[in-house]
Amino acid sequence: PAAAVLAIPAPAGASVYNVNSAGAPCTWTGDVRCEFLLEPGTSRTITAEYTANVAGTVSISPMVSSAVPDPVPANNTTRLEVKVTAPGKK
Repeated sequence: PAAAVLAIPAPAGASVYNVNSAGAPCTWTGDVRCEFLLEPGTSRTITAEYTANVAGTVSISPMVSSAVPDPVPANNTTRLEVKVTAPGKK
């Protein structure tokens, strides 16, 4: 297995209130950061929950990195845009 890090920069207009990492140690004092071991060709689900502070679109861009070279680095990041209509609710 390779040591991996998931980093989710704090999105403008939202605050993280919970991270479910299935046992991976995570911190979220703004940005979310989780460290875990990952076997080649496998995946891991980590859920970060946010409260939107304003109406509009919130963009979230998680990225996974490792010191081990990745043959497909294009799948290490994504972007999610969420339309918020009722800010302040979980």
